Amino acid sequence: MSCRVADDMELVERRLNAVRESLCQAINYMRSPSAHAYADGAQWLEDFIMQPHAGLGRDGPVCPFARISRERHALHFATLDASDVGFRTFALIGLHLPDVYLDILRQSKCDEDLFALAIFMEGLVPSNYAKYVDVGHSMLKPAFMDVGLMLGEFHPASSVHGARSASFRPMRSPGPMLVIRKMSSHDILFIDKANASNESRAHELECYLKHVGGKLEETQRDKVLARLDALNTDI
Repeated sequence: MSCRVADDMELVERRLNAVRESLCQAINYMRSPSAHAYADGAQWLEDFIMQPHAGLGRDGPVCPFARISRERHALHFATLDASDVGFRTFALIGLHLPDVYLDILRQSKCDEDLFALAIFMEGLVPSNYAKYVDVGHSMLKPAFMDVGLMLGEFHPASSVHGARSASFRPMRSPGPMLVIRKMSSHDILFIDKANASNESRAHELECYLKHVGGKLEETQRDKVLARLDALNTDI
């Protein structure tokens, strides 16, 4: 192993350990030594994510699960120090986050369907938001889905639009953050997008069927299978 790779992996491990050490339940975040890092995000969750919005295109809060996850002590906060971290190292950190999430889940007594980990990224300059959060998300999403997880990407300048509205921007948060949660049946809304390659879309549908296919009604499952067959034919 080269010195550079060894140094990268040492930094990756240090930052991942710091993520674990900063962990706190969202409902009790004020007791955390990192409370200052969570304050704006916690308020945004309360005022926006957990509330209805006219631009959403449906009834109910922006995220139907966030409030109940928090109230059942299943929503957790952590910090990731992104200062002085090159993009390559950041990607390596991201590839290990599913293991961090699953380790925390195993050690907790939370409902796994409600368990979510919001990671607040500190030290990332605004000019790097799009590269680290959006590009990083596009690179990491396939690996997360492979193990049955979804990765949400949030930052103040996000251009990602809502599933039902091209003008709604649900991913704009006060600061850069990543949110990890278990895949659910409603995630069909967030995969198989026209701007992705057929190979990527097929991978997403394969992961979706693998992890939630057993929870789908037969007609829904058949529809996904037909869509997957069509994509594979075009590859």
